[in-house]
Amino acid sequence: MKLFLSLLFLLFQAITLSADKNWIPITPQDKDQTPNPTKKLDVNLSQIEPINKMMKNVTIVQQLIEATSKKEKPATNDKNWFVFNTKETK
Repeated sequence: MKLFLSLLFLLFQAITLSADKNWIPITPQDKDQTPNPTKKLDVNLSQIEPINKMMKNVTIVQQLIEATSKKEKPATNDKNWFVFNTKETK
């Protein structure tokens, strides 16, 4: 058992040392690059906010309607019963 544990320990040490040598360093991105300038849209933001609120309300109402309009399946007996001719029925 001691031999097995020592071999296992040496294996993990070898893997760790190998990983340190083969490690790919992470370099930070160059922050000197300027981001692409955003295009200014000729839209009034005060008009967009009410539309977003209205769309959110519509989706909420739609979800409520779908949740309440689920119809239950009628309780019908879906089993197909077959009559077998037995000695008793003859």
